[in-house]
Amino acid sequence: MTLSLPSTIDTPADLKRLWVHESMRVFYDRLVDDADRAWLVEFIQSAVLTHLDEEFNGLFHHYDHDRDGKVSQIIVIIIFIKR
Repeated sequence: MTLSLPSTIDTPADLKRLWVHESMRVFYDRLVDDADRAWLVEFIQSAVLTHLDEEFNGLFHHYDHDRDGKVSQIIVIIIFIKR
């Protein structure tokens, strides 16, 4: 995150998505237990709501391909594309 350029972050939501992506990459990738991964996802979703004042699925709504109102956390880990 510290290497991101201000010119690539147009909105506060862009920075929030980058924070989620980097947090998932740093921590999720190192976990070997599915229960720990599930806990981390729930923790990040809670942190996004509590501290970033965003609903996780709303923040990543453009990845809701089946339009069920939920986004796969795997998509967030693998892809970070500015929308």
